[in-house]
Amino acid sequence: MFYVHQPEAAQNLEVFLALPNFGTCRHHVSRAILRSFDRSQIYSMGKWLCAICSTNTLITPQTAWHHRCDSLSSVEVILHGRPFYHSNKKNPSVACFSFGRQPGRRTEYYKYGMTQDDNDPTGTIWHLRRMSVTIPPDLDPVYHPLAQDLSYRFDNHSVAATCTTNSSSAVTIPCMEGSFDNSEDALNLTIMDLRTRNVTKLRARDKGVWAPVEADDAPSVLLIDDSLGSEVLRTAVTMPGNCTRLKLCLATRRERGIDVLAAVGLILKAQDNYAYTCTTPDSN
Repeated sequence: MFYVHQPEAAQNLEVFLALPNFGTCRHHVSRAILRSFDRSQIYSMGKWLCAICSTNTLITPQTAWHHRCDSLSSVEVILHGRPFYHSNKKNPSVACFSFGRQPGRRTEYYKYGMTQDDNDPTGTIWHLRRMSVTIPPDLDPVYHPLAQDLSYRFDNHSVAATCTTNSSSAVTIPCMEGSFDNSEDALNLTIMDLRTRNVTKLRARDKGVWAPVEADDAPSVLLIDDSLGSEVLRTAVTMPGNCTRLKLCLATRRERGIDVLAAVGLILKAQDNYAYTCTTPDSN
């Protein structure tokens, strides 16, 4: 079946199921593929979907997981949310950044972990901190992540970061400040890089899935650079058999941006919410 993670929209499913001449084809198409499309898009996709079904060349969940980013980017991020039985706030949710141009085969270079601030009793302050770097020493230093700690305040929707001055330094400086909107069905960020004074506005092209308290679906969003109109990030697919993991595709050369990293942290927190929900034992 198709396994493309997109936001939920039950009315779109109803439109799809009402399309004529789909027969058994419609039963092979995951609900997820319909989630971000409006009605006109679903109608225009109808013949194409049925043609794919009739040739029995359906995309399996495993294929989608390994290759969803191939045509979009050489960089992917796997988000590890904390499951119900491992949700202690001291255990971080993790974002693993992998690079490589060979389809389906990428190498992890570094990871970030997200946890609640230890000294914040309100639960409104969270940190995305660099955990480890495993970049080969002969690789261009530009791949080395300089962002050390991103601090999110969910009470006033602000974010700030400190960075090391270069790839071999332990000295940190303030390097970013900005704001975000992660309310339901939205993800938008305005980020200033304090080192260059450049301001970037990232906005969701389509509705996303955001649930600050309890998430009944994994986060889904496509972010574009508002000034350039180009795609910088999109959610791809959850891991088959493991709902706690979600893959992101990053636009090549944008993975180094502090603005994109700020967005990754927000998506990681949303995936963490979903991971808890999807692994909670059924009370029945």
